Amino acid sequence: MRKSLPILWAALLLVSAPVLAQPPAGHPAPKLNMADLKPIKRLTPEEMPLSGKVLKVEQVSEYSYMEVATAQGRLWLAAPRTEVAPGQHIRFEEGDTMKNFPSQLLRRSFESIMFIGQLAVMKDQQAPQKKPAVVKKTQ
Repeated sequence: MRKSLPILWAALLLVSAPVLAQPPAGHPAPKLNMADLKPIKRLTPEEMPLSGKVLKVEQVSEYSYMEVATAQGRLWLAAPRTEVAPGQHIRFEEGDTMKNFPSQLLRRSFESIMFIGQLAVMKDQQAPQKKPAVVKKTQ
């Protein structure tokens, strides 16, 4: 009996594995969502629609928080840690804006902050000459 117990468990596992591998009812099949798992296309600086001059930088372990002056006014950005200094010009992608965001690491709250995935620090001669796209305000 003891020798047949592992064989019985293996048979039970083989029969039930397809049932256990199925996603819950109403959940999309994994193959349909493979596109969501692919990396997002990295933008070149020219493809980044927004730009501005860095006014203030606060660095933490994984993020850079920057106050930036744009053609539409000042805004705070949070991006993956980037070596950037006040006075430098940057280009950046549009991100998600959060209102009243509390940062525990910086021990402060931001009235409004945009979270972005990528930015480019421009050389002085590459400072934007044209008016950048409008920054959308979201809730």
